[in-house]
Amino acid sequence: MKLRTYLLEQSRNWSASPILPLGIVNLMTGKSKYFNIYDTWDGENTTCEFWKDPNNKMRLIFTAGKKPIYSNGTHKDFVHDQTRARLFTATKVDDCLMKDLSSRQDQYGKSLTGYTYK
Repeated sequence: MKLRTYLLEQSRNWSASPILPLGIVNLMTGKSKYFNIYDTWDGENTTCEFWKDPNNKMRLIFTAGKKPIYSNGTHKDFVHDQTRARLFTATKVDDCLMKDLSSRQDQYGKSLTGYTYK
């Protein structure tokens, strides 16, 4: 039974989206654990996706380009891009271009846990 459970979990992880954690991202300053997103990425060509997990915790995932990868209402599993460890399951609720990110702090708070697609 343990092998079956392990194999089911592994198959679930392989269908999940790989993302890289950035730590807490300050929406006003752009500071994260590793770098400043506003100094590093183009605000006109980076999209921010807002995801809500089952505990109502908001997550922020960045992607290159002017359009989100997923539509609002999409339910998705996410794994660490290097270790394939399961990170969380969430539903996409919103998106914006990074240049508009600081204006979303009234809605989502001053900082969110951030990730980037890989």
